[in-house]
Amino acid sequence: MKFPALQDLDGRWDGAGGPILVEVKKTSSMRDVRDMVLMMLQVLDEQPKKAQAVGVLTETRLSETRVLDELQAIRSLVRPDLRDRVHCLLHTQDGTFTGSMMNKPSEFYNWLQELIASEMRAAGQGGGGAKDVFPARHAVVATLVAHRLWAHDPTPMRIGALQRTAGVSYPTVAAALQDLREKRLLEEVGTSVRLRMPEQRELMQLAREHAAVRTSEYFVDPTGMETPQRLQKLWINRQLAGAKSEGVRIGGVAGAAHHFEYLDISAPPRIDFSVQGNDSSFVRRLNAGLVPRTDPAQKVVLAVHHTWDPFFIESLNGESMGARYATPLECLTDLIELGYTREAEEMAHHMIEEVPSAQP
Repeated sequence: MKFPALQDLDGRWDGAGGPILVEVKKTSSMRDVRDMVLMMLQVLDEQPKKAQAVGVLTETRLSETRVLDELQAIRSLVRPDLRDRVHCLLHTQDGTFTGSMMNKPSEFYNWLQELIASEMRAAGQGGGGAKDVFPARHAVVATLVAHRLWAHDPTPMRIGALQRTAGVSYPTVAAALQDLREKRLLEEVGTSVRLRMPEQRELMQLAREHAAVRTSEYFVDPTGMETPQRLQKLWINRQLAGAKSEGVRIGGVAGAAHHFEYLDISAPPRIDFSVQGNDSSFVRRLNAGLVPRTDPAQKVVLAVHHTWDPFFIESLNGESMGARYATPLECLTDLIELGYTREAEEMAHHMIEEVPSAQP
């Protein structure tokens, strides 16, 4: 059995009573519970002796008695220095907790409620959180970039909020922040951080790094009759008619033009979509005749980029078509991939000039 690495856990509490490593799982399978406890024991074996770990079951049909009996059976087989440091909690329908870790400060359980809500929201938006589409460390960078360049109020984020939003462990956050610190891209105010306003060349480099870690799918039209303009119009009409967005937003040249009205590209070669997660099934519903590219020489009419935006749900609540466009970073990345370097540099300059100037 292959166990997840530390950075793949769902959260870490470093407040009073911590550190506590947390794994959240929606399951009614005793095998899942057993695997979760064994995984946490392996992780704990490499942590300081004061560290604890808890597996949190949500929306489960398992009883507290059955879960705790299984926990005790596993504890009886492991070293004394580990057995009392691993726990299980059940998250009930009324929002309370039961289980083997009931002696922590109320702030921990409030934080845990937020973590569970964040995990459930992410799971409902097409493929999980950032770490499901990016390497874990880039999930932190993507969160900070989105917060600095896309959020309405880019004030510094507390480390705990950054960890929860990115959906990664504290060590991953620390490593990513150190990378940014070495590049002089990090602003720190007490225990809060945000991305320093990048220069144009730095923003272009961030976009290139973003392109390197996201995955993309490319589709062609065997008939040769489909056009990017028609596909864009068809998708927008579907949205106006009330179709679900399915975690999809328009990127590429069309999205860049939405954010940067001075973009001078008249005939984009393809339509780009950014997808929140890993699902690209919307392409078939948009045009069932499109097929995946099998030869680099084939003309691509539609591209799907699998990505993640921590403010996706918030932006959709805006009820405007503006919320249907990919973030500026996604669109900038698309321009670079399409070869529009000069236009991308102009857009990067515009992005920096237009960012809200919130102060710490």
